[in-house]
Amino acid sequence: MFVIMQCLPLLFFSLLWFFFGRTVRNTILFLCILTLSIAYTSFYLNGEDWANYYVNFYTHNGSSWFEPGFWLFYSFLRLVAFGNFGIATLLFYIVTFSSLILVANKNKNCNVPAFLFFILLFFGNTLILEQLRQFIAVIIVFCALQSKMQGKSLKAYIYVAISIICHASAVIALLSFVLADVKSKKTFILSTLLLSIGLSFVFVNDTVISLGVQLIPAVFTKIQVYKEFAVMNFHVGPSIILAMTLLGYYLLSSYKLSYSYASEATFLQRQIFFGGAVFFIGAYIPFMSRLTSYYIVFLFYDVACNHAPRYFKLYKKDVALLTFLFLFISSNFASYYKNDIAPVKFSQLTLNFVPFVSGNIDYNKRIFDIYYKNAEILSGSGKGK
Repeated sequence: MFVIMQCLPLLFFSLLWFFFGRTVRNTILFLCILTLSIAYTSFYLNGEDWANYYVNFYTHNGSSWFEPGFWLFYSFLRLVAFGNFGIATLLFYIVTFSSLILVANKNKNCNVPAFLFFILLFFGNTLILEQLRQFIAVIIVFCALQSKMQGKSLKAYIYVAISIICHASAVIALLSFVLADVKSKKTFILSTLLLSIGLSFVFVNDTVISLGVQLIPAVFTKIQVYKEFAVMNFHVGPSIILAMTLLGYYLLSSYKLSYSYASEATFLQRQIFFGGAVFFIGAYIPFMSRLTSYYIVFLFYDVACNHAPRYFKLYKKDVALLTFLFLFISSNFASYYKNDIAPVKFSQLTLNFVPFVSGNIDYNKRIFDIYYKNAEILSGSGKGK
């Protein structure tokens, strides 16, 4: 319910976006930044991952390792907030939502409310609420995409490097950016498909993972942990349907992957094609789904720029695409609430803005409740009750 409440105004504004003048648009975007930042700060303690940040940044009991980029960024927020967890969280969301919106708004063809609508409905309970480190990395990679499409390659790769030191999963963006620079269309397609097969082998092979832990512990230690708790099985779900649709579409209209088509558009299309291959892997390797976030955002951006409603006019191909996308997002949205261990329930609307930013929260009790619940789930004791 919380996510839907944030999405409905965005859906309304997306239908009227191109009727608004510049001043009205800027006012709407400013209000979006303000309201989303306050809303997510108010709702933040309904999740569970916040306990990890609180224990490691606000107590002396933490043992988790954070990427240096995120550690520096969050330490700065904590310093500016004078050690207040709630204010630091508010500042985090102001910075991230501002960055995301400002970068998207640089493209005057982008229906920014539609872009935000897609992102919130798909990632509202996961990436934005629970995966703060990767949320930052996704935004930085999005900045890299914009720079690359403007012909600023060096700046783009600097952004990618920064994203990697914020979240290790952003290494996948480095691979996709390098591959997308390959001029030959056939070489790019073949390399992408071979790489997807190679990644499948890497992430299911215990020997390779063990070797990786020794060579690149920052990346492979997390893969090892995810693999221990994940159940790998192949099933036909929303992810694989999206993957097959994307791969099939681009293979049938491969001219869009050629640099003779349009260089700026081609780089974006190649990223989405690469993402389709990653989606396919994620269909049977659950923890690989964390890598798809970058490309899902790229897909939403492409749709918001090139296929969203404009003056209430839609082409037939756009109707088909938007229908498919809506079904995919809705399926993902519903599947979250079907998960018994999901921290946020659909009807949950507990808001804690004033006590959170004023420090009137018993964090230790909340953390105990989270750990106790998860211990029950892991031990299986909660299933029979």
